[in-house]
Amino acid sequence: MGRTITALAARIRKADILRPIVFTLLFSIPLDYVLPYVNFVLLFSFIFWLIVKEDARDQLIDMRLALCLMASSLFLDSHPLETFFCFLCGWFIFKGILYTTARYEDPETEVSSKQDEDAASADAKDAPAAGMHPIPFIPFFAGGIFLGTLLGMCFHLPWDEIQQALSFSRFLPIGDIAPVTIGTQLVPPILVCLLAFAFGFFLVSYGRFCIETHRGKVVRYAIGEGDPIIFAIFAGILPLMTFMFCYLLSLLLVIGAYYQQKRGTHDAPNR
Repeated sequence: MGRTITALAARIRKADILRPIVFTLLFSIPLDYVLPYVNFVLLFSFIFWLIVKEDARDQLIDMRLALCLMASSLFLDSHPLETFFCFLCGWFIFKGILYTTARYEDPETEVSSKQDEDAASADAKDAPAAGMHPIPFIPFFAGGIFLGTLLGMCFHLPWDEIQQALSFSRFLPIGDIAPVTIGTQLVPPILVCLLAFAFGFFLVSYGRFCIETHRGKVVRYAIGEGDPIIFAIFAGILPLMTFMFCYLLSLLLVIGAYYQQKRGTHDAPNR
């Protein structure tokens, strides 16, 4: 019996060592292909593995790891300032979406909802095979990023052509605006306009958040509070159409996991 337990512990330790190595290498290959002239992609992938692991285990995101991931993303190409501007645009947009999609409930409604959740949790403990569990999004987001960049590596996807066709910069009078110069870096005017729009959207949504919380409402978020910074980081390093395609794939993966879990709940025998 003791030898069996020792062998099982050794296998677990071996798996704990191999998983980050396999993830880092596999995730870096298509990401390195999609992003030209990248550096430190292995470090970036390893930090992302730590975030994926924590979110899958605890449904939490360590902001220190998220900031390390953001810092490492600035070294992925030769234009860190443009990457940072794209990151800010993504952060303002996804943070605004977080506040916009949130539900603001009265404390009494929150108490009753909490009681319903506690009752549901007690039922799930009585029948664990049939219980619905929270689905962490970041692991599926990692899967969507991997599949999207892998498809971009294996096939020619017309993202550049689609982005040019859908570009709204042609309809805006910004052609004569000179790029913004910060130090030795040039920031395109379209990026500055997009940042201003994203910041305005964030201010409106955050203003609603402040008003509702000042009234004593309780906030219930539709997405994780730490997810926007992860989305913004990849929005900063990936081309726009590639990021949207990867995000769509991750949503499809989450929907599939949800219905698979729901199906298992319905198919579970009553005890």
